Amino acid sequence: MLNESELMEEQKNIDNPNYTSEEMEYLKRLQTRLEFAKRQRDDIKTEFDGLSLEQYWLDNEQWANTFIKPKENKGDITYQSGAVRKKMMSILSYLQGFNLSPDVLAFDEQDILVSTLGNAIEDVIDKTYELEGDEEKKMLRQYELLKHGSLFVEDVWNEMASIEKTLLTKKYEGQFRGVKWLKKEDKIKLAEHNNISMMSMYLGDISQYNFKKQPYFFTVKDISYGEAQRIYGGFEMFQFVSKARRQFSGSDLGMMMVNNAWRLNDVGQDRVEVIKYSSIDGMEYQVILNGVPMLPVLGFPFPWGYDSYNVCQQNFEPIRESFAYGRSFVATVKANVGLFDEMVKLALLKDQKSYKPPYLNVSGQVVTSKVLDAGRITMGIAPGTLVPVSDHETQGMTIGEFNMIDFIKRSVDEQSVSQTFTGQGEKGDPTATQIMELQRQAKIMMGLVVLGPSLLEQKLAELRLMNILKNWFEPVDSEMDEARDVIKNKYRTVSRERMIKGEGMGRRFVVASEQKVTPQNVADEEKVLKAELGYPVRLVVVSPSELKKARYTWFVNVKPKDKRTSELSRLMFKQMVVDATEMGLTLDQDYVSQRFAEAWEEDAGRLFSKAAVAPVQQSVGTSGQSVVPSVQPGGATPMSPAVKGNIKQPSVPGMAGL
Repeated sequence: MLNESELMEEQKNIDNPNYTSEEMEYLKRLQTRLEFAKRQRDDIKTEFDGLSLEQYWLDNEQWANTFIKPKENKGDITYQSGAVRKKMMSILSYLQGFNLSPDVLAFDEQDILVSTLGNAIEDVIDKTYELEGDEEKKMLRQYELLKHGSLFVEDVWNEMASIEKTLLTKKYEGQFRGVKWLKKEDKIKLAEHNNISMMSMYLGDISQYNFKKQPYFFTVKDISYGEAQRIYGGFEMFQFVSKARRQFSGSDLGMMMVNNAWRLNDVGQDRVEVIKYSSIDGMEYQVILNGVPMLPVLGFPFPWGYDSYNVCQQNFEPIRESFAYGRSFVATVKANVGLFDEMVKLALLKDQKSYKPPYLNVSGQVVTSKVLDAGRITMGIAPGTLVPVSDHETQGMTIGEFNMIDFIKRSVDEQSVSQTFTGQGEKGDPTATQIMELQRQAKIMMGLVVLGPSLLEQKLAELRLMNILKNWFEPVDSEMDEARDVIKNKYRTVSRERMIKGEGMGRRFVVASEQKVTPQNVADEEKVLKAELGYPVRLVVVSPSELKKARYTWFVNVKPKDKRTSELSRLMFKQMVVDATEMGLTLDQDYVSQRFAEAWEEDAGRLFSKAAVAPVQQSVGTSGQSVVPSVQPGGATPMSPAVKGNIKQPSVPGMAGL
């Protein structure tokens, strides 16, 4: 498409959609549901300390970002200690030291564990996380959870439009007219996690803690008309979406949606309110743009392809079993921090008064405060006619007031984490035992802090598993098999760096194929690839059609554990090797050498020499050092032509591999 601009587009007169009587009744009931959920959410709630959800959200936002309120009076002191944010970021930093990767288990119809298939799906989940950059998203999820107490995340299979513009002229030299370009559109398919703000989420039952049991929910988003047109312009009902709110002249307000004059919230000119409605009761989904439904009414199915919500909720701390939202870390500590900040403000004010106390003027003359400035010479004022209001005004801070501030500060630490845990020194000269005890107590308190993010990652992995089973194993292309003179589908291939049993570190490939394959074919292909690539290889071949037909039972676990490169992980690894050696156990040399290199973030292939190989139980002493050879693979390598030619239909339903 050549030169164009949406600024030149004008919307024609919008008519009302021609609904049937049944559709009109449906829209009336839908409007009632949406308005009920809004009233339910926006009411004042005792669970939020007498605030509405919007006020609670804004208050948490300001505390978390050390918002300094403007002065209300001239003598006010603007001060914020930032203790809430400092402690929140300390906890967030603590959470980054955990590995929260999911462990996937697959069981067949006889309840037999199919470990190879579970490992393959783990690899695919890991790959999709890597493609979307989920490491940073995970940190943002934890940040929002600490800040607001409740977080909603959706897992979607996103087909993003990719637009590329190419100049048709050879060279652009600053011309204003006569320049032409070509616009090419493409689509990128990607599984993604998207955070949903509490401010955008409306629940059908605010007394239901378990999100899976919510009768319905919907999200609200305000976007530009141009963006709405790019996303929904191909829908038949988009022609009725108005850029401005239309007037409603009837008396029955329940008919506003039917008459194309309804909005849940106020939106401006050229803006579109997008409501995405989901109901588990009827497995029903709907998208509403400025009051106009885009999808067929009366029970349109979930577009993500499975019979549960594609959104999960996690609370930081529960408030009550019969209340959907949770309490945030900010809300837990902000009262004491606010008291501490107020005490500091008063201390500063008292300290200011000690330097320049208030005076009484008994001279009978009108004088300005400038007469009290340092070095000021004032004529005509008798000595003793300007006196302090009280002798106490010049005292400044007393020891009792310092003790009160210190008490409040300790109270804040007790509610959250101590200064030692956040990397700051404790008051006085604590012993090593005291520091260890403080850290032990802090970690006990941090148990719930770790539990919330762990449960969130488990719920997200469950959603991603369903997403993968629905979309990942679909064909991405097709090609001609000249040997068989047939067209065969091409699927995605995943390779991840993994420990290969008995061979050291290598790569595991997850390959989708509908051609027949036997375990011997797989073993032969692994040997070919190992010779070509120079490191051990394991293949897991999955048949997409068999995988979808087979009735597997899936379980996802997330066990928080320290990352392998942390100091604690290094110490625990060292102690594990020492204990195993003292017990006379034989350790796998390749695995120990690779784990040692991982813990110290080194290249095992360069760190250990083959010439220095010795049995682990002989070369490992109390120091925990070992000299073991290892093969360190390079980056991800595309599947070789040999694999593509030899992969066939698996003999086991849904998968094959060693």
